[in-house]
Amino acid sequence: MEFHKNDHDKAIVDINKAIELNPDYAEAYDIRGVLWFIRGDFDKAIAGYDKAIELKPDYAEAYNNRGDAWLKKGNYNKGISDIDKAIELKSDYAEAYYNRGTAYKKKAQHDQAISNYDKAIELKPDYAEAYNNRGTTWFIRGDNNKAIADYGKAIALKSDYAEAYYNRAIAYTKECQYDLAISDYSKVIDLNQRDAEAHYNRGITYYLKKEYDNAWNDLNRAQDLGYKINPKIFKMLREQKEERTGKGQERGRKGSALYIIHFFK
Repeated sequence: MEFHKNDHDKAIVDINKAIELNPDYAEAYDIRGVLWFIRGDFDKAIAGYDKAIELKPDYAEAYNNRGDAWLKKGNYNKGISDIDKAIELKSDYAEAYYNRGTAYKKKAQHDQAISNYDKAIELKPDYAEAYNNRGTTWFIRGDNNKAIADYGKAIALKSDYAEAYYNRAIAYTKECQYDLAISDYSKVIDLNQRDAEAHYNRGITYYLKKEYDNAWNDLNRAQDLGYKINPKIFKMLREQKEERTGKGQERGRKGSALYIIHFFK
């Protein structure tokens, strides 16, 4: 069952009525937990999942959902324990392997994370989110080529997947493939014109290409959108403009570039 954002309040009222009519309706407690999870109240979500599991001890989905809520609260060990139980009850549960992979990634246990994402993808070959998260894990481990390949697969499966474009842009930048990075940041911005961080990162990438006017425009746009930018970045851009117009002294550009990279997110 899926819920739309504007329906959550009404859906909770309806689920509460269903529970009043049938207090042993385990699925209703699980659904109520999902609704609270979507609203960001993870304690109430966990309470709903607790009741669902009490009523239906073999409820794999409720264990997985409770595990996901524990992850959101930062309790990765409890999250993994619940997700382990979900997988024990339902061995072909792709979403549970995905969640467990995410838990291990958060714990910096990258081999286990990749293994779980592998299994999620094996069970659900069109699982774009699993490709994206596996890509991020490869990136953290320093294997940019594998990361880029996984982000590309995620994008092929979900052409409007802004997060995957963004992540691939960062990986391309790490490989000094600036044109490809700019293309991906541009796609993110096409999908959301108000993405301040994408404007910022594209501006930094333009700087690295020495396209200072484009860098200035993107960084100003990011700042207009509320992104906090260190004033020293604009100072360096002004210095570059002075150099190009002959109004300033030549400065060490290598040092400036390294300073910019320090602010890259």
